[in-house]
Amino acid sequence: MCASSSLSRSLRAGTVLVSQPDQYDHFFHEAVVLVCEHSEHGSRGVLLNRETPFTMGEMASGMGCFDEHSVHRGGNGGADTVLMLHARADVAGSKPIGSSGLYLGGLRHAQQLVADGLAEPSEFKFFFNSEVWAPGALEQQLRTLWWVTNDFGASEVVAAKGDRSLHAVLRKRLAAT
Repeated sequence: MCASSSLSRSLRAGTVLVSQPDQYDHFFHEAVVLVCEHSEHGSRGVLLNRETPFTMGEMASGMGCFDEHSVHRGGNGGADTVLMLHARADVAGSKPIGSSGLYLGGLRHAQQLVADGLAEPSEFKFFFNSEVWAPGALEQQLRTLWWVTNDFGASEVVAAKGDRSLHAVLRKRLAAT
């Protein structure tokens, strides 16, 4: 089997990328990325371990139950957007991230679910911007060993601590497999 077909099968929406320990790119050093979109048109993902000191209430008005939620720096691109990540299939207006069990969007319904006591605020994560790759760029980074790919459970992704310690935890887990 050729490496490129194996590579394309392992890289899909929902894949978690863990940067190699010797990756010294200023933005991807000790990075953990969730690939949210991947197609022949390019890729988009969010950095899972770049929590900021800012809250959603500081970033936007009308966040209600999410006012005190931390905002993560999702990446350098994304046209100044905020993305909400969760593992709840019942949130109206959200879109699945491949078959990962993760979803993006559905803010208004998520707020209502929390207000009604049907969901916990901790089930949702917020990201400012995202990382965007041109067609073939992410595959090239994988070929040059920037990243290790793995599929981690949806609940683990949402519950993970958003700081750089996540990288060390995942590197240890990968080394044990």
